[in-house]
Formats: sequence, C-alpha cells, structure tokens
Amino acid sequence: MSSVRKKTNRIGAFILACAIFCIFLFQGVLQAFAMPTQQGQITQQPTEEGITYGETAVFSVGIQGEATLQWQKKSPGGSFADIPGENSQMLTLESPAVSESGSAYRCKIQFQGQESPVYSDEATLAVTKRAATGDLAVNASGDGDVTLTALLPQDAEGSITFQKDGTAMGEPVSVQRGKAEYVVKQEELPQQQGEGVEFTAVYSGDGNTEAGTVGTYSYTAGQEFAPLPTGSVDDALTYGESAPLSFEASQVQMSDPSVLQVQGEAMVAQKPGTAFIAISSNQQGKNQSMAIFTVQVSKKSLSTSEIIVQDKDYDGATNAQLEQQPQLNQSQIVAGDEQKLTLLVGKPVFADKNAGKNKNVQLSLKLGGEKAGCYELQIPALQADIHKLPLTI
Repeated sequence: MSSVRKKTNRIGAFILACAIFCIFLFQGVLQAFAMPTQQGQITQQPTEEGITYGETAVFSVGIQGEATLQWQKKSPGGSFADIPGENSQMLTLESPAVSESGSAYRCKIQFQGQESPVYSDEATLAVTKRAATGDLAVNASGDGDVTLTALLPQDAEGSITFQKDGTAMGEPVSVQRGKAEYVVKQEELPQQQGEGVEFTAVYSGDGNTEAGTVGTYSYTAGQEFAPLPTGSVDDALTYGESAPLSFEASQVQMSDPSVLQVQGEAMVAQKPGTAFIAISSNQQGKNQSMAIFTVQVSKKSLSTSEIIVQDKDYDGATNAQLEQQPQLNQSQIVAGDEQKLTLLVGKPVFADKNAGKNKNVQLSLKLGGEKAGCYELQIPALQADIHKLPLTI
C-alpha cells in the first residue's frame, strides 16, 4: 500500500509541474502578442541635392526610436565609408567642390534593441560650376606704364589672359588669392593722341568656376588718369552686417557678389569670405582710375539658451542628463535665416564615471542647415556633480 501511495504522489507532482509550466508558457505567449516590441523606423529619407559651387548642400534623415547614426559617403566608382564626426540626423556640406558631384550619401542607423543596422536611401550630390565674376581695374603705374588688375573671388585659381583689342598680351598670368596683374609698357600703348584701345581680362576657369571675361576697360591715348577716388571702405564686416558707402553705386564693382553686394547706398555681407571692391573715378576727358579695397567678412557669433546639466548619484556610468534641450538664440539670427539653421545636439557625457563635484561634461553641439557656415556657435563649458552613494556596513 505504501509503494502505491508513493507512486501516486510522484505522478501528481509530475502533473502539477507540467501544469505550472504550461501556465507560464501560456502567459509568455499572451505577453508576446499583447506587448509587441517597438521597432525603430526611418520616417524621412534623404533626397538628392543640386547646388552651384559655393552653396551649401544639406541631407537629412528622419527616424522614430532611439538610435546611433553614422553618415556615409561613396565617391563615384568607390564604396561607402564613414564620414568622421557626422552622427546627427542632418549632414551639412559647405561649398563642396564640383569634383564631388556624383557622390552618394546615406545614413547608417543602429536602433536600440535591434541586432543589425539599417540604411537610409542613397542620395546623390550634384555640383555645377559657378559663373566667372570679377572686374578689371586699370591705373597709371609711373613712367607712362599702365597696370591692369583682374579681380576675382579669392578662392579662384587658373589664369588670366590680358588682351588688347582682342589680341593676347604675353603669357597667361596665374591668379593668386583672387588677383592677377599685368603691366602694359608705354611702348605697348597707342601713341597717337585720342587713339583708343580696349583691354580685356579673360579668365581660363578652374575646376569650380566657368571660363569667361571678367572685365573690360577702354583707354584713350594722350589723356591723363583721373585722380583716385577719395574716401574709405570698412574692411571688416560680420555676416549679415551692412556698412554705408560714400560712393555712388555706379562707381562700385564687387569681385564676388556671393560674399559682398551693393544694396542702395550700403554694402551688405552675404557670407563669410574675402571680396575686393573696385571704386572708379570718372572725369570728363580723362581715363578712368580705380581704387581697390579688400573687405573681410567674418562669421556671426551665435549662442544658445542656458544649458544646465543635472547632478546625479553615482551609477558607474558616464551618461548625463540635460534639464532641457538647448535652443538657438533667435535674436542673434539674421532675418530670413530662421528656417535655414538647425542646432544639432548630441548626448551629454561626464568626462569619467567617478563621483565628484564640478565634473566636466562633454556635449556635442553643432550647426546644420543651409546657413550653418555663416555662424560661429559659442559652446559653453559644462559641469555637474556626481554624488557619492552612502555605504552601510
């Protein structure tokens, strides 16, 4: 009787164990269907960008879910490779060269909780050459000679062929920092009183700029040069800033309108860079003379709202938390740029995981968007505390 009772107990225990197992299995199945795992996804794909050299190209990707991002580039005929430091949802390329045309860009996205990364669509960049811009300034240079100065954008390369009535004078002159000069000797000038000649500066073009004529000048033999114009020009401006001109607009020529333009009675900074201004002086019966000024346009300083890092208790990790997301100071943004500028905020981290007061916190802040290259972002030093944990013995 005792052996039968023991056998019955073992069978009962086995049945009970099976029942418990089935209950847990059934609950697991219910939870799996009732609480599906949230999968990260791409909500916006990058699109093709077509620009002229000197402009900014912007690629962006939209995502839903926590993820680590890495932009990649594939040059024509090459393979995709990571672009160092480009880990946000926006990729901004300032003045990419024409040689970059045909390059493809994509974003590699590693969503939290997913084993393998996903990739955005590929987006192609197309860059066309800018038109040749500039001017030809002509001035007397002593001993009866005349100096021709071709003015171009400062980053222009290539050469200038100086012509007299359509015929080249000497060898092409290399462009150096946006300038090329040629001295016309007295014997090369027309000798008969009142005889005219036209000088022309023809630009060869370079990898980013079209070839073309940058300026012409009509010279008359036997006439003096008009005195150089008097007055001054502000030689340092900030992006978006304007400065009054003490000259009429008809007297003013800009070497690079993408950097500096004349608007009414003022010159207005269009983007950071260097531009030449040629101011002409005209008097009846005299050859035109031109004064050349150099103007440097710098980036505009831009700050953010106050950034506060929260203190935390020691947890063995370096991750930090901001009290709120920083925003750009809208009062410092040039009118019209509000939608062309984005603040890209990374994840804050402590310099190390150890407890301490006033510990340095690293936070990646950068500007993105079409006008990102026109501003200098002021990044503050950040600190916070990591509190020691109480230890009970």
